[in-house]
Amino acid sequence: MLAKVTVKYVGPFRWAAGKNEDELDVSTPTEVSHLLETIFVRFETLKSVIDKGTASDLKQSMIVLVNGIEIGLLSGLRTPLSEGDTVTLIPTAHGG
Repeated sequence: MLAKVTVKYVGPFRWAAGKNEDELDVSTPTEVSHLLETIFVRFETLKSVIDKGTASDLKQSMIVLVNGIEIGLLSGLRTPLSEGDTVTLIPTAHGG
């Protein structure tokens, strides 16, 4: 079964992805870590922007929100994703 998830890219991630947001079909059940690995395969330039290659290395490189809530307040990288969720990727060095 597939679910549509919206991914929003902020700051340098927008440049690396070449767009503001993306709509991805993900297998269900799935977690944030799987979505991030999928994004890294799709956009190799994201790896260079965060200087990491795996979802487990992301804690210091980006803030990940699911429906506006930071994943640290949810289940971290194991946060489940459902149809219609929005995942926002924000670099930790993003300015104001």
